Amino acid sequence: MAKLNMIHGLFEVVDGVYQARGYDLSVMSIIRTDTGYIVVDPFVSAECASEVWKKLVVPHLGDRPIVAVLYTHSHVDHYGGVRGLVQQSDIDAGTVKIIGPANFTEAAVGENIIAGNAMSRRATYMYGNLLSKGPAGQVDGGLGKTTSTGSIGLALPTVHATRTGETLTVDGLELHVLMAPESEAPSEFMFYLPKYKAFCAAEDATHTLHNLYTLRGAKVRDGLLWSKYLQLALDMFGDDMQVVFASHHWPTWGKDNVLDFLRSQRDTYRFIHDQTLRMANSGMTPKEIGDAIRLPPSLITRWACRSYYGSVYHDAVAQYNLRLGFFDGVPATLHQHSPVEAGRRYVAFMGGAGELAPAGQNVLRARRLSLGCRGSKPSGVCPGRQCRGKAIAG
Repeated sequence: MAKLNMIHGLFEVVDGVYQARGYDLSVMSIIRTDTGYIVVDPFVSAECASEVWKKLVVPHLGDRPIVAVLYTHSHVDHYGGVRGLVQQSDIDAGTVKIIGPANFTEAAVGENIIAGNAMSRRATYMYGNLLSKGPAGQVDGGLGKTTSTGSIGLALPTVHATRTGETLTVDGLELHVLMAPESEAPSEFMFYLPKYKAFCAAEDATHTLHNLYTLRGAKVRDGLLWSKYLQLALDMFGDDMQVVFASHHWPTWGKDNVLDFLRSQRDTYRFIHDQTLRMANSGMTPKEIGDAIRLPPSLITRWACRSYYGSVYHDAVAQYNLRLGFFDGVPATLHQHSPVEAGRRYVAFMGGAGELAPAGQNVLRARRLSLGCRGSKPSGVCPGRQCRGKAIAG
């Protein structure tokens, strides 16, 4: 996947639908209308969007006006670069439409401002975008190579997709709407382009197992709803669609391949949700479920269903949290010590730093890295910190 994400350029999905891929975490799609273009999900930053537009889109596709910018959902990598493409004066004049799903602004503000500091800090750990690029630093971002750096902006939607089955007409081009709230984002929609027989899956069908809980921090996503939206896409457009494209990774072409891809994505999220709840109802805790759950051969052998950006373990734990909350039902885990206080107690219990540090080194030599991290939690003892650092570095 890391090698595939290195492939970059301007690509044709079908004649009239194009994608700029490999320049940011997300993919920017360009759809030809009667007189101009619709831009779908304009990257993270204005500088990235502007450079790609000037140096790739205009020279290869022609200098036509942008008649609309469409946000498929409320995550920053799908709207942050809009100010590099359009001017507020054109939006105010109505010559450029900004299209987003219902409740887009509330969701974007709620995620990126209210919890923005914590989320941004955690995102640097998740994506490693501050690390040097290479095998010992950042290799890949899962959904793309990495996030771009630059100016992040937002233009508020002037048109909202509000109802599954409605048709939006933009400069002569029809978009058939499928609302997908509380799937990969709190506010999200997918759409079908009858003229091009092309389905935009937003971020609900990509070429990796996605996160039902993203490690940067966000609301837990509902695997049951997610699967139902993909089934609805099959029901509504499956007889007609010839290609599916999304806002990450590459398209899938050919009706049989498209249907197979969407069905396997549907089944993966439904399986994780349903099996998690089955195990929870039998009395298993989140960590026990995460250790036990496995995708069946019919799914684990599919490239797009394999753990990479997301994992079966933390997706399953997320579905437990979605339905039952963080508490696993075991009284001893309800109010645990903070890591520092727990570390002090572990060190004392195991005979002090002099005994614990050699034991930690033995664990690391045996490559039991997770245990090495826990056994060497920072507690004000330098050897423990050194052991933990080595465990994290691998």
